[in-house]
Amino acid sequence: ISAAASVVAVFQLSKLLVQSCSEYCEDFKNAKEDIRRLRQAATDLYDILEDLKDIYDNADAGKLSALARLVEKDGTLAQCKTEIEVTMRKLDGHIDPGKASSARLRKCLMWPFDKKKMDEKIGALQKHRDEIQLAIASDQLSVTLSTKAQITALRADALIRQAIELREKIIKWLPGADTSSNYNAAQNQHHKGTCSWLFETQEYREWKVTPQSFLWLYGIPGCGKTVMSSTVIDDLLQNFELDHAPIVAYFYFSFGSQRDGTNFLASLIQQLLGQSKGHEVPEELRLLHFQYHEGTAVPSGKLIKILQILLISISSMGHEIFIVIDAVDECPKGERRNAVLEITESIAAFKCDRLHVLLASRPEHDIRRALSPILTVNPVPLDRYHVQCDVALYVQAQVQNDSILKKWDDTTAREIELTLVDKAEGMFRWVYCQLVELRKCRTKSKLKKALKTLPETLDETYTRILDSMDFDDRTIAQRALTWLAFVPYAYSTVEQVAEAAAVDPSQDVTFDVEDRLQDPETDLCDILGSLIVIYDHDEERLVRLAHLTVKEYLLSQRTAKYGITELGAYRSIVEVSVSYLLGFCNLSQDLEMWAKYRPTFCLLPFIARTLTQYVKDGHCESIPQLTTLFLTFKKSEEAYKAWISQKTENDFHLLSEAGYIASTSIEYLMHLACACGFPEVVKVLLEEGADPRRISPTDPTCIGMSPLHCAACEGHACIVGILIDLGVEVDIRDQEMRTPLLCTMKDPGDMRYAGALETARMLIRHRADVNAEDVHGVTVLYTAAERNTRDVIELLIANGAKVDCPGASDRNITPLYIAACHGHEKVLESLLKCGAEIDRKNNCGQCALHGASVWLNPEAVEVLLCHGASVNTTD
Repeated sequence: ISAAASVVAVFQLSKLLVQSCSEYCEDFKNAKEDIRRLRQAATDLYDILEDLKDIYDNADAGKLSALARLVEKDGTLAQCKTEIEVTMRKLDGHIDPGKASSARLRKCLMWPFDKKKMDEKIGALQKHRDEIQLAIASDQLSVTLSTKAQITALRADALIRQAIELREKIIKWLPGADTSSNYNAAQNQHHKGTCSWLFETQEYREWKVTPQSFLWLYGIPGCGKTVMSSTVIDDLLQNFELDHAPIVAYFYFSFGSQRDGTNFLASLIQQLLGQSKGHEVPEELRLLHFQYHEGTAVPSGKLIKILQILLISISSMGHEIFIVIDAVDECPKGERRNAVLEITESIAAFKCDRLHVLLASRPEHDIRRALSPILTVNPVPLDRYHVQCDVALYVQAQVQNDSILKKWDDTTAREIELTLVDKAEGMFRWVYCQLVELRKCRTKSKLKKALKTLPETLDETYTRILDSMDFDDRTIAQRALTWLAFVPYAYSTVEQVAEAAAVDPSQDVTFDVEDRLQDPETDLCDILGSLIVIYDHDEERLVRLAHLTVKEYLLSQRTAKYGITELGAYRSIVEVSVSYLLGFCNLSQDLEMWAKYRPTFCLLPFIARTLTQYVKDGHCESIPQLTTLFLTFKKSEEAYKAWISQKTENDFHLLSEAGYIASTSIEYLMHLACACGFPEVVKVLLEEGADPRRISPTDPTCIGMSPLHCAACEGHACIVGILIDLGVEVDIRDQEMRTPLLCTMKDPGDMRYAGALETARMLIRHRADVNAEDVHGVTVLYTAAERNTRDVIELLIANGAKVDCPGASDRNITPLYIAACHGHEKVLESLLKCGAEIDRKNNCGQCALHGASVWLNPEAVEVLLCHGASVNTTD
């Protein structure tokens, strides 16, 4: 009886915690994501405690040994009860009913948990849930099974633990982008009362209840679409009954980030796995993790199949699933956006009745064309009337509550409200910028003048902001804006942006440490104002452009004064990077000086990882600054050694991610220049006597290569041509006996693929051996089949590659077999068309059909059967 009472007590406490989270959701506005996570953890605990309560109600507790341990004095239930009570007291402890109404006090409260504490509390609740779940599983087996079966139950218990650990491992492995910061930022911008009109529309209500529904919200730039999306997420998370919680996943595309179709799919899978109550991982996902866990890029085609399996599985358990997708228009036009739209079309086509998808974007033509066939509900425009009403609420609240604007008398305040709302044209972004400028008005006369001369458009607004700066601030602003428009968020910390803004490539001393901003965050905010946003992410302070319209303004033809081109921006970033690196080299003439200055040069990781890509994007391979840099290295070996030694740091990679140089000697500058793709540098080094055939040393982190291998690996056809014209043998071998042609084999998703394909063609034109093997017996055709490069396969076979030549000679594995294992249907088609032996077996007695079947690739199985593979072949 005592044990049952303990279970009931903790069960009731968990229910109260879930209810409290829902009640506090509106009060702690800045912590909605934390509350959602806490509520999810509490709900999961509540569910498992309900199961435990049912067991005590219907079973003989004396037989439940594992559960008995749960209710011991210091057992799991006691710990769980203490954890919940402490959390509840922390949530409620700020409220003093004797002084004022709780509702009023709550509005003033700050969320009482920091991120670390919240992670600890959620982790503790999840740990207790898992322990109870494991105990239930163990006892349910032991009650019904014999002594022999009880041993099996212990094994099952271990398997469950392994399954849970595998699920967590796979969630961390998936390359999904965490967009919760976008959700939190949008929630912080949301003003109470705005956006609520959407929930009253017939289209939105219909979308929530219609099976397999798809809704599109669209609106002009700056009208509040992202805030609207976050409000939809909030509505879905709050308005449900405890026993019927929906599964809600979301994704925010964001300009300046590297988010693409793969990030999108992986993020959805992570969220679905994290919210599903079962601990099992789909077999297809487990195999995918096994195949790609060592770092190879996961094909998005594989992920979309996993997503479909997960959605159908969760739907079959009775859960409604909502997916909210925001700002697809911020995904760059071209291949990346087309891929995202194709994925969205595929999701809409899944046979999953409980799936509901909402997408928000601008009404751009390609998006409208892609979505029109799959919409099940009429699209909802964020029209001027509704948005103007929201703008009016927002402006009124700002004027009344802002610490600076509330100084004005009622008549003046009313004038501000009426003027801004009248000229807003449904654009929150425009209103926000005007409010920032109006805060600078210290007198009523200046305020009235400002209201009479408000800019008509966002373009005019941005021009006025830049015009109002003095020359020095404007110079800093333009450098910072160029950086923020084209550098990923990960390399846009406050310190890094301030550092980039201090570099002046036009000066003799391009980077002087005395030119650094002394208070980077304050100075950037003062100079750039409403053009940027500074926010917290993973314990760092990051900077980004405040809105996509800022980048569009900079790139538009409408502003000759401050406009930039994409090519010009890349060139500017390269010049800043090289100038900064030269400044570092000048200060780091020996290892002692390097150790002193290295921690203060925060742009070095960015330059090390990305310089070569920016050089390529900006067509800057031949700019004189690069030659100057390498000649500086050549003249100052200590500076070069100081730089090259950073290669050994876990988070650092030379100037190229390839990391080909094992020696710190300047004798291997040639290898570095070839890997980076700097033709003018290569020519100068050759003129000064560099050996184009020299093999670099091998160490545990890289294979000894020739300059030709380095250039071929990175797909720099221009440099490969220079070296071949100089007489370097096209089949020169590295220390693994690989030829340059073998080094050109890349995945189609690799950014170096196009260059590598061009390089492969050049090498073959110069009679490279298409059947060459490395020290492990791996051939070029085998690698091409493994990497899913159909174009390369057809090129190789057309030039004499043996279609059935084993690529792993010790196991007799053919290109056809490895393509079947990976599910590369188009490669299979090409190989079979060129005469590959379909039923050929490897040393284990397996043919291609076995490989496709074992690795669960039904499309590959279908291709093989259509071409006559024998279904009766045994291994």
